[in-house]
Amino acid sequence: MSQLLTFMMSRAVPGARVESAWVSHVPWWDVRLYFIFVDPDHSGYWLQFKKRYPHWERVALKYGAKAIEAACPEFDSAENLMNWLFDVLILPRGERNLLQLLMKQECKC
Repeated sequence: MSQLLTFMMSRAVPGARVESAWVSHVPWWDVRLYFIFVDPDHSGYWLQFKKRYPHWERVALKYGAKAIEAACPEFDSAENLMNWLFDVLILPRGERNLLQLLMKQECKC
């Protein structure tokens, strides 16, 4: 999944350097908050992403983002995080289904 996510994040912001990308999480009280970490310049990547996709915040609120001040919005489930990304990038149903299947096989979140 992380190779596919890396490719997807690279394609989402042409010109941004993306060596790797993965779903990560941080503990927040009694839950985990999920976000996408992009290497090598996490903050720089997300600044470019937000400029390219100005509707990112509206979609994040739709999926119940717990933190939108962070570089990447943070969600209480990996599923909400990925659904947010799929909606922002306006991915076709087939790509969404494939990515969701791969995520379920790889991540026991």
